[in-house]
Amino acid sequence: MPIQKLCKILSVERLNADAVSLWLEAGEMADAAQVGQFVNIKCGEGLLLRRPISICDWGKNRLRIVFEVRGEGTEWL
Repeated sequence: MPIQKLCKILSVERLNADAVSLWLEAGEMADAAQVGQFVNIKCGEGLLLRRPISICDWGKNRLRIVFEVRGEGTEWL
């Protein structure tokens, strides 16, 4: 069953010129998460397509995603 949730960004870390690590406060989504699963992230109001990003790590009520800035959506994110 799909879950849609507005997640608070807990931390942002630039790993290099293109890669970014985000920890998200994800509530109950984090309880069922596994590394390698994907979350679809909405990037801004004007961008229609969500970005599928793999879960890198998780903890109590938190998810970590790591992605490279490749276009307008991930640049916004």
